[in-house]
Amino acid sequence: MKIHPPTWLCRFALVLAAACPAGTTAAALVRGPYVQMGHYTNQATIVWRTDSSSDSAVDYGLTTSYGQTATGPSGWQHEVTLTGLIPGTTYYYRVRSGGATLASASFRSGKSPGTPFRIGLFSDAHYGANPAIGTLLAQAAPDLLLAVGDVSDDGLYADLDTNIFGPLGQVLSAAPLYWTPGNHDVRDDFAVCREAFVLPGNELSYWFEYADAQIVSLNAEGLPGTGWLANALAASSKPWKIVFFHEPAYSPDGGHGEEETIRDQYVPILEQHGVDLVVSGHNHFYWRSAPIDGVQYLITGPTGSRTREAGNTPCYSQWVVNGSEAQTFILLDIAGTRLRVQTFDAAGNLRDETALDRTCPFALDGELDPGAVQVAARPGGQTIWAVQSNNFLYVATPDAGEGSDAFLFLASAPDALANPAPWGKAGNTLAYDAFLADENDNNYSHGFAEDGLAADVTMIRTATPWCNNGVLEAVIDLSAYYGGAVPDSVFLAAALYGNADAGALAAASQCPAGNGDGNLDPDEVVEIPLSPVTGPVGPAPSASFSPPTPVDCGSITVTFNAATSVLANAATVSAFYHFSTNSDDWVLADMSRTGSNTFVLVFDSVPDNAPQLEVCFTDGIHWENRGGANWKVVIRDCEAPLTVSRVTITPGVPTVGQPVAVSYDPAGGGLAAASIVNIHHGYNRTEGWTAVPGVPMTKSGAAWTCSYVVPEGALSITMCFNDGTTWDNNGGADWDFPVMAAARPPVPADVVITNPPASVFQVDHDITQFVLEGTAGYNLAGTLYWTNSATGQGGSFPRTPFWSQSVELAVGANDLQITGIIPGAPGGAVTIAWDRASAYTEWANDSAQGSGWSAGWTLFAEGETAGHFLDTVSTNCSAGSPAFGLWANNGATARARRPLAEALQPGDTLSFVLDNNWINDGGSSGFSLENTHGEALLTLYFIGGETVYKLQDGSPEIRETGMSWTGDGVTVAFTLDSATNYTLVVNGNSFTGTLIPAAGGTGVQQFQTWNYNCGPDTERNVYFNNLQVTRSQSGEEDVHRVATVSIIRLSGDIPEPFIAGMNAPEGGGLRISMANSVPDVPYAIYVSETLIPTQNWQLVTGTLQAGNGGTLELVMTNDLPVCGFYRIGGGQP
Repeated sequence: MKIHPPTWLCRFALVLAAACPAGTTAAALVRGPYVQMGHYTNQATIVWRTDSSSDSAVDYGLTTSYGQTATGPSGWQHEVTLTGLIPGTTYYYRVRSGGATLASASFRSGKSPGTPFRIGLFSDAHYGANPAIGTLLAQAAPDLLLAVGDVSDDGLYADLDTNIFGPLGQVLSAAPLYWTPGNHDVRDDFAVCREAFVLPGNELSYWFEYADAQIVSLNAEGLPGTGWLANALAASSKPWKIVFFHEPAYSPDGGHGEEETIRDQYVPILEQHGVDLVVSGHNHFYWRSAPIDGVQYLITGPTGSRTREAGNTPCYSQWVVNGSEAQTFILLDIAGTRLRVQTFDAAGNLRDETALDRTCPFALDGELDPGAVQVAARPGGQTIWAVQSNNFLYVATPDAGEGSDAFLFLASAPDALANPAPWGKAGNTLAYDAFLADENDNNYSHGFAEDGLAADVTMIRTATPWCNNGVLEAVIDLSAYYGGAVPDSVFLAAALYGNADAGALAAASQCPAGNGDGNLDPDEVVEIPLSPVTGPVGPAPSASFSPPTPVDCGSITVTFNAATSVLANAATVSAFYHFSTNSDDWVLADMSRTGSNTFVLVFDSVPDNAPQLEVCFTDGIHWENRGGANWKVVIRDCEAPLTVSRVTITPGVPTVGQPVAVSYDPAGGGLAAASIVNIHHGYNRTEGWTAVPGVPMTKSGAAWTCSYVVPEGALSITMCFNDGTTWDNNGGADWDFPVMAAARPPVPADVVITNPPASVFQVDHDITQFVLEGTAGYNLAGTLYWTNSATGQGGSFPRTPFWSQSVELAVGANDLQITGIIPGAPGGAVTIAWDRASAYTEWANDSAQGSGWSAGWTLFAEGETAGHFLDTVSTNCSAGSPAFGLWANNGATARARRPLAEALQPGDTLSFVLDNNWINDGGSSGFSLENTHGEALLTLYFIGGETVYKLQDGSPEIRETGMSWTGDGVTVAFTLDSATNYTLVVNGNSFTGTLIPAAGGTGVQQFQTWNYNCGPDTERNVYFNNLQVTRSQSGEEDVHRVATVSIIRLSGDIPEPFIAGMNAPEGGGLRISMANSVPDVPYAIYVSETLIPTQNWQLVTGTLQAGNGGTLELVMTNDLPVCGFYRIGGGQP
């Protein structure tokens, strides 16, 4: 194994100072300073501790001249929040107490979404962290730190100074620390750690967002309940999800082994919600798993001195560093769709490395990918499989087996016997680019990066054979490795070597077969033709479930985003699903298109007791199945009891209007010894609360019980408990459980009229209005249309699953029609993304209306005199009303950014309206189009005091546009002509050029606009509106679905009909001749089998006719019953 030194460049320094004015006595610094709550982009908290109570002040700024001061309460523990920070910016600060400057340092404020960032991780610092690790972490300059438990020896105050604040003080002064509880920290409910750290939520189980990641701390020493974890993960739409807790769910058997409760109860929640990475500690060695059901697991080695052997490693193990070498720390680097993991020892040597890539369509789990194709096989020897998916090439060969080392070589030009065999094996090999290897006896495997592959290439490892009859499998990112010059083909060769040093090539294993000379020659390869890498390498395909934790008494909506997968351009997509864990009950169902490459399928009902929903997607030819793992969500049984923190409700999902039973266990709380317990309950958290103290409960064993009916209007039921004096309200959060609305029948597809119940319906003359009712399927667009042929009236109303519409009736037959539309794929310029101010009632951070975007707005206010608003009243706004507005003065900046769901494709046009108004000298306003990393690819702007707008693109110099300033707004249309060329039209002025060649690529996927110090009044606000992305595509016609009913409104004065004759024609039936009829009044034959004592007149089908003002014949063609009485009439009998 190769050991690599780190190549970090940034270094931070913590400077202790003594600048006490004459005549004062300063408090002495005994801890810190250190950074907390740094996940905000505009604020952070600085913490330090002194040996006596004193005042608290922090000077901070962009230089060591500082310029801003924040203060906090006096005390021994000092916590001061700095505000008005610019995202991702280095700030210098110094802390002051008792009139003295105690220390100075610097930190970086929280980074914005779309910005690459680094996380440092360490664990088990008890018995003293290694200071060398503290130095290396400081040199690595992480943006934040995760402490994975056991920062103390026994929960004592002095432990923290010995274990982290001393040896790690330098990095703690520069990067915010987030801690999750460990078993050594537990004394007095973690009192020492909770006093030292300022963390979100209850500081034990909590979550926060940073840039593109959601990070969740799960308290393994007091698990919060699976419901809490599910809700926490569902609350964030960040693309990366990282969970850290102390005691591992999966582990070798050394140390403390696995925590079974977490593995059995919490791991399914992690899998359901698409968690990418789980990090634990506790076992005092480093370990990395193969991905298990889509989740990567790590155990951090100890930062402290106590190390352990890993013992027996499970078959899904990928890498171990144990024993005396186990002192390690981890760096995570997240940039766009890739997460890189690097593990270093205390000497700075790289001990392990891997990466996760969200765009990779292959599951790297030691099992052969289902799409892999056998490209070469050797009877009794190795086999080679391969398959390409755009920029990813998947390769595999059988693993080593006992006593052998397996190798898979990749070459683009195997033209010479140029290399000695790797790992000190005997013989020579062809000129390979990279190799994949597995030493099975020692549970060792390594990926393509072993021999110099670029660091950002996806790296993988093998699973060992007793796990899955494993294969040695790998993925190479062709674009990343070959720098855009992807060859027309590559060459592969596989072979086994003897396990010992200088082990010989096993000639019988070589695939393709060789000449047996002990070398791997250039002509002993199989050629793999490569398809051109096309299109943007964008987001991975994804599927989501709503609600995220479904139940078997509710509905489920499945949304599929084809992104840049093989289904990205599919005209239609179907879901292949089943509600079980069986293999023989899959169902194929068409999905409805909701966007350019997004589709939805709604299940109005879920099979009772269904354990899960599993789904993948197809267009009939291609499949997207998450690399064979499919998408799954566990379904909870509504009828089963649900327990959350000592409160159990039955059923677990109550129904409005139905009873719910509540059981409360007071053990461990303030009501443990209570002789009476009351339940104080309401609904929707704020409504319908019982009068204090509530309703008495009944003692049942150790618990208290009661039941009540869920009230109408409830979306959730809320409760807490008391004995008349002492309250248990779940730590201030109460207990709140969602409920189901009263059951309604499932909604069929298309449009259906349910009232009136018959296709022909008669009403009295005095009925002038009728309320139609019915259902409208989810396959229809958002509007229904109605017409009445008798009145000539019509209109539209919103599509809802259960709709109603009042219509006016004329005398006679009212032929009513309800029409719904199944939208076809539009042709020509199709809108694939839009947003406008009129869709918002307020505009704030994360506000998200419109469609075609991957996230809501990110609004930055850099400085206290800047902000954002929806404008409806300004007379100087030329962007429409309402419009989005930004204001900034006194050197501040307001910015607004929103990312598209997919990068613009050649031919796409992004258009919008921008109104910059007056601009102070030196201020600026404009817009930029960016890639997913936030790098500007094109910028148009105006600087106050200058004369024309400027354009910055791929040209060597900033371009003068020749367009003079205007306060009347500009219309902008940007068209991407090719991957790098564009046409920009601004108020009719056309510009062409190339995009800026950014490191993160030239895929246009973000819009940003700003107001920098334009000025203090409304004439200097910046407005914009009406963002739209259009794409040219061939279309499909809309399909209309129609439901009809005829309502006959009787005339006010209908003369009794006169029967001129009646006869029974030969062959059966009955003919009745009428001498007179009233125009448009209905006439029909009715039959009843009895006259006395009751009559039951029924309309004879086929006899209904409208009067014409003259004679009329009513004919019944069916056989007469044995005994029947007949009548006719113009009204209901």
